[in-house]
Order: sequence, then C-alpha cells, then structure tokens
Amino acid sequence: MALSSIELDLLGTRYTITVSDPTWARALTELWDDFVTTAASPGLPVEIDVEGDKTWLRLPGEPRLPFDEPWTLAEVLRYHLAEGALRNTSGLVLVHGAAVVRDGTAVLLVGPSGAGKTSLTLALLAAGWSLGSDDAAPLDPATGLIHPFPKSLGIRDPALWHAFAPDDWTPPWPEHEKSPVLVPPRLFARMTRPFPAGWIAFVEFDGDDPPRLERLSSARTATRLAEHTRDLSPGAVAALAELARSAPGAELRYPSSGAGLRLVEALTHIGRNEPETG
Repeated sequence: MALSSIELDLLGTRYTITVSDPTWARALTELWDDFVTTAASPGLPVEIDVEGDKTWLRLPGEPRLPFDEPWTLAEVLRYHLAEGALRNTSGLVLVHGAAVVRDGTAVLLVGPSGAGKTSLTLALLAAGWSLGSDDAAPLDPATGLIHPFPKSLGIRDPALWHAFAPDDWTPPWPEHEKSPVLVPPRLFARMTRPFPAGWIAFVEFDGDDPPRLERLSSARTATRLAEHTRDLSPGAVAALAELARSAPGAELRYPSSGAGLRLVEALTHIGRNEPETG
C-alpha cells in the first residue's frame, strides 16, 4: 500500500505524518487543514499504520501504540501534537481557553477541562461567531493580540453535535461512545490572523443552577487568568494584567449551551465603565 505524507506546522513546530491508509490521509488532512503546509525538509516524525483490526500510532521518540478504533487514536494524536507545539512555543503566553470572534474582536472562554468550553464554543459558532481557538489561546505580549489556533473540536456529546451538524460533512468513521467525534474547523468561519480580545468569560456549566453573569474587577480578572495560564513568567503576568485592563472580565455560570450563548451576548454589551465586583 502506498504511503502518504502530511506536513503540519503548529505555531512553528513541524510534524511529518506518514500514513498507510487513504481514509486516514483524507481525514487528517481535513482535521488539520489550517496547519497543513509544504516544506523542503521533514518535521518531527509521526506514523500511522493500519494492520488488520488494529491501527498503530508512533509519536516522536515513543514506541508504537495499538488502537482498536480510529476516533481514540485521532484524539490521542490531536492532544499530543497540540501539546508538543505548545511546549515548544516561545514568546507567547498560553491561556487555557477557547476564543470565538465576532466583528474582529474575541471573547475568551476560560476554564478548566470539563467546564463546558467546547459545547459553548460550538453553540456560538452555530450562531455565526468565528473560531479562533478551541482550548488554547496564544497571547502575544508584544502586541496584545491572540494568535489563531483553530484545531479540530472534540465533541463528546453526540446529541449536541447532531443539533449543529452540517449536511455537507460525513465523519470518516462511525461514532464511538468512548471517544469524541473530531470536527474539522473548516465547517465554521475561522480566524487566519491575530485578533484582539474584547471580553474574558470564566465559564462553568452547571445544569442545576439558573444562569448567572457576574462582572469582575480587572485585578480579579488578571488573577483568574493567571490560574489558567501555563508557564507564568514576569512578562506573562504583565501581559495578563494588561489584557485584564483592556477587556472586561466576568464569571458565567449556565445550565445549557443556549443559556451560555445568551450570557455571552449579554457580556459583549457590557460597557467598559460599568460597575465591577471582586
């Protein structure tokens, strides 16, 4: 079987993925579309081989790992490629949050894993917002702008995905209950150039409580941002403080994606001089 090679560039870290299966070649090209590049020299080597009922993955410097179904492998690959790129990134402040953009200005959706960022991001994208990033927002301290990092979204709730799924895309493999469906970013409008953050939302999904939006002071916003930023340096702290001064921050708690969408819309109408708390 002929081998295919896919070259990726993630924030300056390059990977060369070699695959032995045409379905994998098409799927990875689509899932990583915004990062596909051409290069004269190879990047860090990644191999995917289909052998009978197993698919094998070899990451850079690691032994081969077997997988019984493709979505789990695709998710593991997504995590390791992104984490490798983020570890290698220098000069950017990495906030753990999604970024959605409307009219050129972003809302950062900040929170830990499980806070509901991806579900809320999907609802906002379906409402016409553009994708800047799904869970890592790289902030350039020199300019105050966020660099786009629109990798594929991992949707764990099939019902949520089916509510927004476009008719012109068919997943390459059947859904699997133990692994998320990875959704290619090309299905949504997305950013290709750095953009400013206009608002910062610390989000939390809570199905039992009513929706709540609480405005935060710039000092509290900077402190909360630091809690969700990796590799804090004095320069990173200064960049977060400047970001918090320029963008209103708020805590958003919501019982559903629809309620979260309405809270984000309300946040974007808060004036910079309205009362703060915290």
